[in-house]
Amino acid sequence: MFRLSSIYKAIVNSDNEEEEEARRNETVNLIAMLCAVLVTVYGYWFYCLSDSVEILIPAMMFCPLFLFSIALNKHRKHLSAKILLQVVFYFVIAYYGITLGKLAYVQLLSLFAINIILLTFNNLETRWMIACIGIHLCIPIFLEFNYYNEWFSQVPLSEATQDNFRWLIISVVFFLNVLAICIYQLKSYRLGEKVKLTQEELDRKNRELEDKNVALVVQVADRTEQLDHANKALVLFLKQVAHETRNSLNGIIGQSTLLKEISNKEKLSDTMQEYVDGIYFGSITLSTILNNVISISEIESGHHNHLKEAPLNLDEWVTSILKLNRPFAVSQHVTLATKIAPDLAACIVIDQVKLTQIVNNLVAHGIKISPKLSTILFEVFRSDTKLCIRITDEGEPLNLAQIDALFKPLHQVDKNSEYFVGSKLGLLLARQYVELMGGKIYVNTNDQKGTTFTISLPLNVHEEEITVNEEPNIFIPAGKKILLVEDDKINRMIIERYLLETPIILELAENGVEGVEKAESFEPDLVLMDMNMPIMGGLEAIEVLRGKEKFKNLLIVALSANGFAEHEAEAKALGVNNYILKPVLKPQLFQTISKMFQLQALQTPSS
Repeated sequence: MFRLSSIYKAIVNSDNEEEEEARRNETVNLIAMLCAVLVTVYGYWFYCLSDSVEILIPAMMFCPLFLFSIALNKHRKHLSAKILLQVVFYFVIAYYGITLGKLAYVQLLSLFAINIILLTFNNLETRWMIACIGIHLCIPIFLEFNYYNEWFSQVPLSEATQDNFRWLIISVVFFLNVLAICIYQLKSYRLGEKVKLTQEELDRKNRELEDKNVALVVQVADRTEQLDHANKALVLFLKQVAHETRNSLNGIIGQSTLLKEISNKEKLSDTMQEYVDGIYFGSITLSTILNNVISISEIESGHHNHLKEAPLNLDEWVTSILKLNRPFAVSQHVTLATKIAPDLAACIVIDQVKLTQIVNNLVAHGIKISPKLSTILFEVFRSDTKLCIRITDEGEPLNLAQIDALFKPLHQVDKNSEYFVGSKLGLLLARQYVELMGGKIYVNTNDQKGTTFTISLPLNVHEEEITVNEEPNIFIPAGKKILLVEDDKINRMIIERYLLETPIILELAENGVEGVEKAESFEPDLVLMDMNMPIMGGLEAIEVLRGKEKFKNLLIVALSANGFAEHEAEAKALGVNNYILKPVLKPQLFQTISKMFQLQALQTPSS
């Protein structure tokens, strides 16, 4: 039925128009062509029935006017074509309504004309649409007034001819309105099909998206699993490397410590003394690097992202920083100077362990890159609500590119310089710890010499005073029995040499089984237990000892090359009183043993 569109598609090409506008133009062309045919056919038919040229001649004039609308569309004058079509309708209805009289019901064509207006005008042509509808509403009113006032006379027709005209016109009106309804239905059908196709396309896209999401989830899960495996393998590798390295470092540091003690008693040449110091401080540096690697790996794996804040006396803390770093500074012929602002609170609340590690890394870095006879200034002050720590060295000044690369891991700032900042893992760890503590770290350099590191951290003042701890008094009671369980011969020898300087009774064991057996017979007051041993490890031996009633309160100090937090937690969960990380330094060992016996004395009721 609607293949009539093929007739006028050859007349006007609307392929380049928007789809909806093209459909409206096609509707204009279809209606114009049908009306041109109908007005010609009915005009000639009416002429044959009435022999009236007043009916035929206007019909022959209206026909080309309808066709001219098609020509306007052909030349892309679409609005003009729509308006012309309605104007021709207006004159057709007005003229034949007057000529044929009120019995012909020509005014019924106004309803069809209004339907065509609604079908062909778009939202941007609302004003023209309203005007055209208004004109067609006025036509029936005008014709009624004309019928009663006889302003214009109709063609004289017999009653039979008028009846024929009336039924012919009614049939045309019926046909045209049915056509309008069909066009509405076609438009609705096309819209439904378009919505259906759009919905199908949307469903297809959704299915594709869901499939891609499923594939992406699977891919992410696979990648996550691979990363987890890689991370676990890396952590396992680090644990193994750290354990083996710490055991070796324990031997190197221990023997170099013994050599330093000998050199203090027997005067060595400057060259020999320099060699001994080089071995000792090189081992300490390597131990620090190892600690930094482990700390960084724990941060990246998410196991070291919490703070343990506690009250801290700043004067005491600064003194401890100087005491720890002064031997290395002396060996490098560098002076350490400190300055604490007088307006700074005596006590603050902060994570002391992380703060100490930050400052130690920066101070050690400054010592390494500063020339001989230079000074490193360590300042502590406040700026508004911030705690500021400033460390200034007198080393080689840095340019902007070097400062930008300063905290990048495994990056060499200047290949032609000895200033290998990127190899200093301590700087990378310092920045990560500062950010973890909610602060920032800044780097400034002078044109002449020196670099300044400034740390800015949130300042949390502790209102109550903290009693400053006096220099720890190392006292190991005479006659106390200590059992050393250590499988490594060199480590066992070093600790034995350390303890020979004290008035204790020492017994040695090479593994956990032998350690448990000797504990039964020797009945020690304190056990120094290595964690990783053949036959029976330290953890198993501790579990066996704690399972015996007489060893429930036995003092046990773990000596471990495992530096990860979970190892220490596991050991303490089994009943370890203290945990010393290898390499075991002599002062640290003596302080720990002294502290253990002092605490035991305080907890034991006097007789």
